[in-house]
Amino acid sequence: MSSETQNNPPEVQSAIDAFLARQRKIYRINLLAAVAMRALMLIAGAILLPLANAPYMNVLFAIIGIHFAFNLAGTWAYYHMRFVEFFVIALVALDTLVLGVVSMWTGFLSSPFNLIFPMAAGITGLVAGFRASLVTAIVCTLFMGTGAVLKTLGVLPEVIAGPQLSPTMIWVHLSLLLIAEWALAMLMAVIVSRLQQGELEQVRQAGEISAHSARLSGSLEEIRALKQAQDGDYFLTARLVNPFMQHSGEGLDPKVRADFLVRQKKRFAFKKWKGEIGGDYCKLDTVTLGERRYVFFVNADAMGKSLQGAGGVLVLASAFSALLERARTEPENLQPEEWLGRTVGELNKLFLSFDGAMLVSMAMGLFDSATGTIYYINLEHPRAILVRGGEARFFEPDMHGRKLGTSEIPVDFHLTVARLLPGDTLIVGSDGRDDVVLEGQQVPADEVERGERYINYDENRFLDLVANHGTDIRVLERAIEEQADLVDDLSLLSFSYQGPADSALDDAACDMKLGDARRVLKEKRYTEAIAVLAELVDYRPDRTDGLFAMVTALARHGDFAKARRLSRRVAWREPRHAKNLLQLAALEAKAGETGRAPLLAQRAADTDSNLIEKASKLTDRLPG
Repeated sequence: MSSETQNNPPEVQSAIDAFLARQRKIYRINLLAAVAMRALMLIAGAILLPLANAPYMNVLFAIIGIHFAFNLAGTWAYYHMRFVEFFVIALVALDTLVLGVVSMWTGFLSSPFNLIFPMAAGITGLVAGFRASLVTAIVCTLFMGTGAVLKTLGVLPEVIAGPQLSPTMIWVHLSLLLIAEWALAMLMAVIVSRLQQGELEQVRQAGEISAHSARLSGSLEEIRALKQAQDGDYFLTARLVNPFMQHSGEGLDPKVRADFLVRQKKRFAFKKWKGEIGGDYCKLDTVTLGERRYVFFVNADAMGKSLQGAGGVLVLASAFSALLERARTEPENLQPEEWLGRTVGELNKLFLSFDGAMLVSMAMGLFDSATGTIYYINLEHPRAILVRGGEARFFEPDMHGRKLGTSEIPVDFHLTVARLLPGDTLIVGSDGRDDVVLEGQQVPADEVERGERYINYDENRFLDLVANHGTDIRVLERAIEEQADLVDDLSLLSFSYQGPADSALDDAACDMKLGDARRVLKEKRYTEAIAVLAELVDYRPDRTDGLFAMVTALARHGDFAKARRLSRRVAWREPRHAKNLLQLAALEAKAGETGRAPLLAQRAADTDSNLIEKASKLTDRLPG
């Protein structure tokens, strides 16, 4: 086997071996044919040589016989791939000897060309053959040997007929035969070599293609098996997550119409089931706090897509289910700000345990349908959109808390409290509504050249969609998909208030009651002021100014515990309300919270420089 067939991949080597086996069969047939031809020549020589009566005829006949025997032995050697090089050299030498005897027989010993030509022919065939391959060398050498016998027989008729040709013509005749034989041997060597190398290269390439196809087929099967297993994981995870997002907007509250949709980016098919999996989450429920029943809603987006996002959703949904169940089975006299604040704190502590590997953006709220008051928290989630009187605008200011799992909840964490009017609709959605791929005319001309793909990050685009297509979230979903390509999970939640127009005090009536309470408070009629403010806060919980006035009245009346609780609610709503921060610092100090009080006083001084002196005096009075 030649060096060209070494160090091949097993599949390629197998194909090459099969090719060489076929070639060996062909060469064995050639060898047998050459042996048969030489046998015929030997018989012809046995008949013709006795008629020649020329010197050296017995010697020549003996050499031809030995040559024939060596051919038989060489055939056996090649057939079994043993001693091949020895027999190749021996056959070339015998061919040369035969030609040399013929030259001597013709009587031209004085010419050195009589030996140079046959030797050159045999050696050239051998070298040309070995340059191609061992097999080609054997074939070329056997061809040379056959040519030598033919030349010998070709000279016999001239000898038998007598010296009719001049010595020069016999020499030219023999030389031309040798030259023709040399050229034919070279041509055969080149042709056989090129054909064999070409076929071998085709076999190698076919073997490599076959091996590559086999590897690809194996890899494809492996990928299919892995995808089947992955889809199985998707299916099982989706089975765990889906129950947490089953809902019906019916039955929440007769004054509320709510709905949501979740379209996860990753779709899968497992056996006969089809589904989707991702990191978006929505939920609608009710929570009873004290004597009031609130509609609870949440829209969240866990970090990552497919399994990672679904894992975050599974953790978040399980935690919400536990919190809501605790609120039902263990009712507590908490205010909405307190319940939302505690919920965010517990969820954040849970996700902090993942060490930053799982973050969640979220918009969450409670709605009091009796007064139209909504309590709303946004943790790095896209801003909600309020549709009122056919006009769409962003609901909350551009102020966000940090995602769950990022860090401890900051002291200036913001909670929005507002009043919804009858007919108002609030739309909350994940960043899949904004992070879409635009093409063609949808691409802003000042961003990139028209026709190129562009990922949108402008939140005003969805605001325009709501203004143009209304508040039906399924219509909005179609509008998004018609104008752009989704690249992320998409979830939308709509929340409409259907209460009567006179369900709460209007702002003018609230301002009048607040003025009355402040006047009575200045007259130090604290009990009467507290009664007026309690009515105001009960009917219009969204009026933070009324709540703060209530804090002042309770503190002056000496009800520090209740004042402290209300002051904390004000701090949740307006974390930069300097006067409330200073008031809360004093209340915390009275309650023995000496570690928290100076921090609140410092925040008050940092927010309003006019309070620096009062904050300093309060801090100086604190023990330690």
